[in-house]
Amino acid sequence: MRLAGRLASLAIAFLMVAPAFAISAAADGHSSIHYPGTDSWTSLNERSQYCIVSHHDGAEQMIMAIEINRNSLVSGSQIFWIFPIPADPSASHIGLLPKITKLNGEPLSDHMNATLRSDFAFIYASQIYAIPFSIALALPTDEYSGGTQHLGFGGTGSGGISDVTVVEHVEGGGLATELLSTEDSSALSAYLAQKDLVLSSELSSLISDYIGDDYCFVVSWVADAELLMALHPIDYSDYLTSDSFSVGVSVSFPTDKVFFPLKLTKAYGSQSIPIKVDVLGLIDPPDLGAFPDSMNVQTTYRVDPDFTFNQSMTYFFTDAFGADADDGNLRNVEYTEFRITGPASSFNDDLFFESTTPSSVSGYLFMENYHWIFIIMLFAGASCLASLLSGMFTFRHCHPAKVKFAALGLFNLLTLIAVLIATSRFKIDSRFADPQREEEVENRRAWFLINFMWMFLVLSIIVQAIFVFAVPSMYAT
Repeated sequence: MRLAGRLASLAIAFLMVAPAFAISAAADGHSSIHYPGTDSWTSLNERSQYCIVSHHDGAEQMIMAIEINRNSLVSGSQIFWIFPIPADPSASHIGLLPKITKLNGEPLSDHMNATLRSDFAFIYASQIYAIPFSIALALPTDEYSGGTQHLGFGGTGSGGISDVTVVEHVEGGGLATELLSTEDSSALSAYLAQKDLVLSSELSSLISDYIGDDYCFVVSWVADAELLMALHPIDYSDYLTSDSFSVGVSVSFPTDKVFFPLKLTKAYGSQSIPIKVDVLGLIDPPDLGAFPDSMNVQTTYRVDPDFTFNQSMTYFFTDAFGADADDGNLRNVEYTEFRITGPASSFNDDLFFESTTPSSVSGYLFMENYHWIFIIMLFAGASCLASLLSGMFTFRHCHPAKVKFAALGLFNLLTLIAVLIATSRFKIDSRFADPQREEEVENRRAWFLINFMWMFLVLSIIVQAIFVFAVPSMYAT
């Protein structure tokens, strides 16, 4: 029993973990700011940025948000950000969102551990006496803090101008966003200058690389800083976010590969720019052969077990999940998290990669789809083995019928009570054994049940430990 207790403690000790990371600066192309009384534009130090991508059937939906420090919106300041998309502008669309809900999932390994904990809790509950242990095992741990986090905005509009075509214009809540098409980089600079939005020489040079290559541009700016701040009053109860708020834009466009704009981030120079992108589905990471070693990409496969999103994002998730997303809630949303770090100067190109499922998660996907089949097989196997071992040990001097004792264990699938009834009805002391003397089997039924209980519990804990610790191929990190 000591062994069983120790192994039980070991199984419970390995709890789910889902690290949360704070982002101090990020990039979604490039953001610039101009303060009143100064002669030049400078790069805006975005406090954080979030991007979520859905790609399927040759089309990409992308939502981006950056967090702006409230101190940047002093009277007369101007802020804008720009990024390219590799698509025909006539087939692309933009929008502003009232609120953005972030995916906040747990690593696949933790999710699978939680699934196995629930499955094994079902097994332990069959023993009646182990129900308290089963309940403890099934309870969620405190180490993963899931839930929703919101960011914000919205509006509509349109427009156009000579050498620069304004394909779409949306405005609202103090923000404005345009989808632009041009074949002349100087015309783009002139167009932005008319709006008092100035491209630095380095940023202008980087943008010129896209001209003539079937790219268009998304430009967003703060059209009314006072309105923007009025819609986002300071929350003095939350000292961590009271001095900042987030703004976002959505883009949809045709593309054969997943795309994320990275190259314009190079204009930040030597700054270390952490970037976080969540792509729906479990996909292979991008090929980084063309990038220097100073650029580091960490890929984590995650699951958000209970994802409730803001209704303004319904179109995004309905497009990806169909009618399941109509009520604003999704279960077990699988996605791939990319964290890109390194000096901005190392971001020499945008990211393009296939939305294919990696072989490294095949074990997880198989277990996710068939875990109940596995758990029932393990339940039956552990029950038969425990019954066989208990029969061989309890009736070791009485020629126990091994096949009969093993088959008796199947009654455990109907709980320990069924085993208790079966041992009595089948009179195992006389039918499953061949004693030389009657006293050899006296009171052996009770000992058989006692031995069966602890043997089954130990076997179950050992099997669970093997699944959690010794079968890493089932998990994707």
